Amino acid sequence: MAEEQTTSTLSTEALSLHQESVCIDIHTHFLIAGHYLKRDFSRRQKDTLHYNPFRNLLDLPRAREGGLNSIVFTAYVPSNPVKPGAQGRHESTLKVVQSYRRILDECSDHMIHVESAEGIREAKRDGKIASFLAVEGGHSVGTELSGVDKLYASGVRMLTLTHFVANKLADSSQSPYKPHKGLSDFGRDVVLRMEELGMIPCVAHCSDKAIDDTLKVAKGPVISSHGGLRRFHDIKRNLGDDYVRAIAATGGLIGIILWPKYLTGNIRCDLDQLLDHFEYVAELVGPEHLSIGSDVDAGTWFPREMRDVRDYPLITDGLLKRGFTHAQV
Repeated sequence: MAEEQTTSTLSTEALSLHQESVCIDIHTHFLIAGHYLKRDFSRRQKDTLHYNPFRNLLDLPRAREGGLNSIVFTAYVPSNPVKPGAQGRHESTLKVVQSYRRILDECSDHMIHVESAEGIREAKRDGKIASFLAVEGGHSVGTELSGVDKLYASGVRMLTLTHFVANKLADSSQSPYKPHKGLSDFGRDVVLRMEELGMIPCVAHCSDKAIDDTLKVAKGPVISSHGGLRRFHDIKRNLGDDYVRAIAATGGLIGIILWPKYLTGNIRCDLDQLLDHFEYVAELVGPEHLSIGSDVDAGTWFPREMRDVRDYPLITDGLLKRGFTHAQV
């Protein structure tokens, strides 16, 4: 477990700035426990004595305490490596979306579904958490292009094209089996259809060639919602400098994961090592292309100074101490 830490020791400047700002996490996984275990997002989840992938570091009370006022909820169902285009994964994803809607209803006094940047700003003005819906893994599209339209109609506005194994759309960075040598023809059609509708393609987990193909096909912003940098831990799952630049050139975002394994290659890291990733992206392409993409509640844990999302102000404080201006933060 993380060492006990509170935000009470933060500077007044950091606390004030964090409260005034929109703090968004563009990749979270409460829906894993929220759907499969029917976990209640509105209630504070109990801390556990030992590591537990379903302990939940994100819930409504702790999001409020940490100033996390914009959350991308990511719907995920396991892929089928034997039948990567199985239609059943699409139907299962729509059931997870139903659970997302249930959570929204239960938290309607505090949270509202949004589908645009302006929706995020309106929620902030109304004192509510802006809730955004994404899907991880192109296998959730199913076997037909109409699956993209169904996901869009359900409120999904972001799709991570692949996951740990190749699917019908794209090859994965983490699997030696790369049948498409990048994006498949179907994957290209999916990216084009997403852009027609107004969905954002995410290349986290994609192989280098799949990222290349996505950047060639896409006309609008592309993001990498959760990952680290090869500059600090040289694995294919992380982004090299050229990919950071290329994604930024589309107007996209680089979401920095909070899991030490991707940040440093070790099971533990400290806050400074996390901030190294933030600072490097900001110096390389500008802070406007930088985001938190924690991957919280997907079986991951945070740097040792951070208990859970309550401690997101520590990131604000750390950036200020490194010379970031209020406007940059």
